[in-house]
Amino acid sequence: MNLKHIELDKFYEIQDYLFLTMKYGIALIIPKHKIDNTEEIKDLLNRIATNQKIQFDSNLKWRWR
Repeated sequence: MNLKHIELDKFYEIQDYLFLTMKYGIALIIPKHKIDNTEEIKDLLNRIATNQKIQFDSNLKWRWR
């Protein structure tokens, strides 16, 4: 996956979703139950975050109010 041309800002994980936020306020919301291998995607996002110095936060106890 080549994300060099996308201006990524932050990755965020909660219990059921992954959020990929980009510059200018655009966000991609990925429901984890729709992904075959969530851990593989999280590993990929962690590598991208490290390489591109992007923040990757996780709050698995976060709940909708």
